[in-house]
Amino acid sequence: TEDNQAQAEPTTTPPTDAPEEEAFEPTHQINANQFVNIRTGPSTNDPPIISMSPGTPLQYLDEDDTAPDGERWMLFRTEDGQEGWVWEELVVPYQP
Repeated sequence: TEDNQAQAEPTTTPPTDAPEEEAFEPTHQINANQFVNIRTGPSTNDPPIISMSPGTPLQYLDEDDTAPDGERWMLFRTEDGQEGWVWEELVVPYQP
């Protein structure tokens, strides 16, 4: 019947719950008078990925860790999509 054929046709619109690239929304920024390294892990023993200038916007990824020395490190994403760890003392809430 016509009803069955209509149901068999593929839909051309993607489902609304399809995963999309998450937009960069800055939550923090570098708060230092010097360049700060974003690192592969939550410690100064972990190698740096990149060095960021003061005021660089970052998006907090809701994950943190405590280094062996007791310092809190936070996981961030940069505007160009790189992810890494920054010591919490080196960031402040984002101010546009």
